[in-house]
Amino acid sequence: MTAGGCAHPGGAFSGPCESAKAELRQIDDLLAQGKTEQQIIEAFVAQYGTIAYVEPPKHGFGLVAWIMPFVYFLLGLALVVFIVRKWAMRPAAASPATASARNDALDRARAQAARETED
Repeated sequence: MTAGGCAHPGGAFSGPCESAKAELRQIDDLLAQGKTEQQIIEAFVAQYGTIAYVEPPKHGFGLVAWIMPFVYFLLGLALVVFIVRKWAMRPAAASPATASARNDALDRARAQAARETED
């Protein structure tokens, strides 16, 4: 989270939390000392590590955070394609010709049962 948009649990909803206020004061102090934005960023990275960045760096381990959404998307797409193809390859249900043959056999059986029970 950025210091200006802090939303720590338990923080006041009327503004940034105490941690963010301290960071903003630190930034103001560094600006008053005449430090450039890049020098301030480097100071925060030296103090907090790469977690100080709002977005991960596009090199090293931070590159994983940029690549993984695309990897997950491609894996999900491959899974959907696999499942759809699997469903499409299922054998078709009984064809109408087979159903009518079953109906004919059922009709013959009913007729025979009717003849046998007439006596």
